[in-house]
Amino acid sequence: MFFEGSEKKIEVVFQDSLESLRQQPTSTWETLVEKSGAKILSKISNDKMDAYLLSESSLFVYDHYLVMITCGTTRLVHAVQYLVQTFSRESIKAFFYERKNELLPRAQATDFFSDLKILKQWFDGQSLRYGLEDEHHLFLFYDAKNFVPEKTDRTMEILMHGIDPDIIKWFSGNKTEDREQWRNKTGVSDIVRGNIDDFIFEPMGYSLNSIEDSKYFTIHITPEAEGSYTSFETNAFDQAEQKQWAEKVLQVFKPRSFDIMLFNDDVMGTPQFDGYQLKREFKDRIEAGYCTQYFT
Repeated sequence: MFFEGSEKKIEVVFQDSLESLRQQPTSTWETLVEKSGAKILSKISNDKMDAYLLSESSLFVYDHYLVMITCGTTRLVHAVQYLVQTFSRESIKAFFYERKNELLPRAQATDFFSDLKILKQWFDGQSLRYGLEDEHHLFLFYDAKNFVPEKTDRTMEILMHGIDPDIIKWFSGNKTEDREQWRNKTGVSDIVRGNIDDFIFEPMGYSLNSIEDSKYFTIHITPEAEGSYTSFETNAFDQAEQKQWAEKVLQVFKPRSFDIMLFNDDVMGTPQFDGYQLKREFKDRIEAGYCTQYFT
């Protein structure tokens, strides 16, 4: 049975006047995740955030900010509805929703446009598509009229297709060897920092969260024989470091093709990667204050 690796993602910034999200009982986050169709597997924490590893991707909870990523046939908009009902629309300062194109879109319960109809019940935002409709592309919807991000607020997403078969085999089936040694052999240890929480799924699949201070790394691997997919995301680097780290990630997974989505405070020069040819580049400085760039 085919598993869709392409993900949906929300970023939600709450008003500073709201009590810290981290004071919420665990049941709040369990219900949030269950509303999307996923479950919490484990949790790690530091003094800045709580990172939850999910059956379908990840959830990161800060005092007044959260990031939630889901894959498969999850319905992330149902989790958004729960957030609004639990915390109120007025408590939300900024909202972002991303959805990447799927390999088998007809297997999904919804598409971006039906998600949009639901989201517009609460958010009066704008939507964009990065990439051409008949190629790799990513949709973004956001409502952040009165939001000013900090200059250090940056995110890099690397969305990889057709992972090298020699790499994929490492992420299929139960691995009984020491997990740290296994991460060293696969190269995963070279592309994350901090405290690591990971899970190998049966019969295949892998997810990882890693946190260091306020920075997170997350990796999700769907090692399908046809249509393998891996995502890597972090908020840890400035523009100068982003390209260097992207090169390290590509060296580990050796994808046939990939997309990069960036949220920065300024435009990055067009990156070049050995062995790959840039097909298209899209960029837009959105109302929320981010300079967004999508390379495919």
